[in-house]
Amino acid sequence: MPAERRIAVIRFLLRAFGAIDCLALIAVLMPRSVIESVSLRLGFAPFPPGPLAEYLARSTSLLYALHGALMLYVSTDVPRHWGLIRCLGALAAIHGVLMLIIDFQLGMPAWWCAIEGPTFAASGIALWTLTRRGL
Repeated sequence: MPAERRIAVIRFLLRAFGAIDCLALIAVLMPRSVIESVSLRLGFAPFPPGPLAEYLARSTSLLYALHGALMLYVSTDVPRHWGLIRCLGALAAIHGVLMLIIDFQLGMPAWWCAIEGPTFAASGIALWTLTRRGL
């Protein structure tokens, strides 16, 4: 694939992944009652009382959103951030595998296991593969 085409594909993927991750800001800002309702609608046990569960839900969502913002930022100048994008791709692939293991260990629903970890791993593999050669 020619370098200009690879850059365009990488830019598109970074922006798509970044935009999706930035949607996690919704969970950072939503009222606790909505978190509780969503938890029940997804078939989980009631959302635990107390500040720790809410802190973990919101801070994890914020980390996803920050990751999304980073993806959007590096998409603005792919050649300049080539090495970082390659590194982020490798880390995303590892993150996806680890998330899949965690999801299975915790007994997350099959649909959750099929989406979360594999999507992160696939996005990382795609970025890593597209950046394996220099410009």
